[in-house]
Amino acid sequence: MPARPAPLVVVAGPSGVGKTTVVAEVLRLADVPLRRAVTATSRSPRPGEVAGVDYHYWTRAEFARLIAAGELLEHAVVHGVDYYGTPRSEVEPHRAAGVGVLLVIDVQGAQAIREVYGGQAVRVFLKPPSPAVLAERLTARGSETPERVARRLATAEREMARAGEFDCVLENDGLPAAARELLALCRCQFQLREELAMLDDLKEEEIVNKVGGRFKLSTLIQKRMVALNTGAKPLVDFKSADKMAVVLMEIMQDKIYLDPTGEVQTQNMTISMNLPAPYYGGGTAPEPAPPPTKVVPAADDDD
Repeated sequence: MPARPAPLVVVAGPSGVGKTTVVAEVLRLADVPLRRAVTATSRSPRPGEVAGVDYHYWTRAEFARLIAAGELLEHAVVHGVDYYGTPRSEVEPHRAAGVGVLLVIDVQGAQAIREVYGGQAVRVFLKPPSPAVLAERLTARGSETPERVARRLATAEREMARAGEFDCVLENDGLPAAARELLALCRCQFQLREELAMLDDLKEEEIVNKVGGRFKLSTLIQKRMVALNTGAKPLVDFKSADKMAVVLMEIMQDKIYLDPTGEVQTQNMTISMNLPAPYYGGGTAPEPAPPPTKVVPAADDDD
């Protein structure tokens, strides 16, 4: 069986929350194979930006050609002028080679990736401790006019209202803690990839879809494994000492599931436990759908 693609983690959040900074710290600390996808834009480079590192800088004609060829996972037109998009070449070949991909993107782009990959990608919303802290960070840059800060904050308010659409919400209350949490998420995605190696591709996709995505699947597996390891009885007649196999069989037979509060439900009881941190999943992606075309309102493309 071919090796499964490495995890894909989408990191979104309002401008100024520190997405790029947190991801850069994760890459510095990483003890699993990770890279950041370099997205593309048709705008001109800003001072200090490096082609192929900050962005791929393409002409509008190049964008049109690559969109027609299906070479972008998602793209959008910002301000009615500039294209932004995620090349497939920045994601899929690296995942196929066993390297996890962190995709830093705006909220609209995260939704477009969801339309392509469904629950196979884990989407993380990075939020500030408060709107006041976000305003301070934007003002501290020194490069923003009061009008631009106000516009960014208005956009951030709309984006924050959509945080519940994401698999996981992390608060950036400090670079070390935020980076540790995101790195822990990535490590656990790799772990889930190994745990599901016993399944063929079709069965894996079936179980991921049944639970509602890799993030929920990984949370359900961890909580149920804790219960089995502390004396809970299996809910299926499955003669195996492999508790992971037991859990997967319980899921497939609809014996356990996660309720909307994140508690593990069985046919006749609730398994409730306080875990030190959520368990984050990752893994393979289905055959990508055609990339959605979006025209979005003015958006900020930086950190």
